[in-house]
Amino acid sequence: MPHMLPSLFATLLISVYSHPAGLECGTDASTRLRVGQTIMKSTVATAPTDSPVKVDVQGSTVTVSSKAGIFFAAKAFGEGASLSLSAGDASLNLTKTCTNQVYTVDGKSASYTFTHDKAESIVVGYASKPSVVSLITVKVSAVAEAMDMKCPSGPLVHASAQITTTAAASCGKVKEEILARIAGQATGAWHDPHNNGTYHIDDSSTDSLKIHRVTGNHKPGPYTDDIILTLSSAGSAGTCKIEGCSASQTFSVADFGTNYCNIRMLYCGSADGCKPVAEDFSSPEGTVQTSPGASKGIQNCLTVRNVIV
Repeated sequence: MPHMLPSLFATLLISVYSHPAGLECGTDASTRLRVGQTIMKSTVATAPTDSPVKVDVQGSTVTVSSKAGIFFAAKAFGEGASLSLSAGDASLNLTKTCTNQVYTVDGKSASYTFTHDKAESIVVGYASKPSVVSLITVKVSAVAEAMDMKCPSGPLVHASAQITTTAAASCGKVKEEILARIAGQATGAWHDPHNNGTYHIDDSSTDSLKIHRVTGNHKPGPYTDDIILTLSSAGSAGTCKIEGCSASQTFSVADFGTNYCNIRMLYCGSADGCKPVAEDFSSPEGTVQTSPGASKGIQNCLTVRNVIV
């Protein structure tokens, strides 16, 4: 089998007949992407410090860098954890019947980017040498992410929401689309799908946009919510990390998804049922945190209610 030897280094899970697509999904407890397990007669071990594969997690964005020709599988660990791929990304696929594991399709890329939701750790396994699958584990710190996010203040008791996601567009294009939607309210080019509220720009001089939204002219109300959107490089060309925070400026607990929608409606794409103005790009749900009583989910944003919020 000398002619097949290179495949041992280029193919995850070590058999020349194997491909990472063949690795079962499994639960956190049953998956074989764990040190000490056996995959295709190969021992799973911790990757060496000089590993050719590097894994970086920034917020909800995961970047895997490797030498071209290396195949791997990546799994998100944690209750309810999931992984999302950018629209049009042909370098990775989700494992069949699995929402928290991806694998390389052809191994031709040197850098791969995807996003996680609710992950406690990201594990990447690759074939480092014959009969050995090397494993890299990176812990995810959701607490640190929330503390670092720029958020507006509010009353002692108020509803709020935070979203961290990665858009499949540069930060320049993301900012252009946000500003185009807000400007489009005056021309009819765009309106807020969440009960036709009105957005106002307070400061757009930096990549931390300060905005406020006034609810529709229905009772109860109108109310005002303050929003901060921070845009930063996601570590991969053509992608942008979005950190959004919305805080109600009046005493509130239940918000019918308002604070979540305040953020999401400014960048959601046509794939989400939204109407772009200047740029149409994809972005996953990402990591969402809401205050007790506040709601989330894009279904709240595209439904007009009798009570305008």
